[in-house]
This record gives sequence, C-alpha cells and structure tokens, in this order.
Amino acid sequence: MGKRPIGGLEPRRALANITDAHLVTHVRNREAITRAGLVEGRDFTAIDNERVAAPLHRFSDRLRGGAGKGGRR
Repeated sequence: MGKRPIGGLEPRRALANITDAHLVTHVRNREAITRAGLVEGRDFTAIDNERVAAPLHRFSDRLRGGAGKGGRR
C-alpha cells in the first residue's frame, strides 16, 4: 500500500468548492499535503506548535501519574 493523502484533505476540497477555505495543519503534515498538490501559503499553512505542546504533554503525563495512565477509554 502506498501513502495516501491525509483524510482531512477531502473535506477541505469540498469546502474550497463553496468558500474561500485555507487549511491550517501541523508541520508534520506538510510533505503529504504538498504531495497532494496543495501550495503552502496559498492553500495551507503548516504550524509548529511543539515548543508549547511538548511541555504540556509532559505535564499532563505527570498529572495522570505517568505516561499511559488515565485519559479516555
């Protein structure tokens, strides 16, 4: 199986047909989205929030008593 474009691209295309839509996504998705034919800056913006997200994730792990504990089931 080859890599498929990210599932969020289909709703984005549908919205773009009826409105001026702009996709905002995580930087890790940039390559797949450009492979699907979208142009960064025009069709989408990739953001890198790891500077904030990583410490918050570690903090939430500590609150739960360790990684893999608590959370939804």
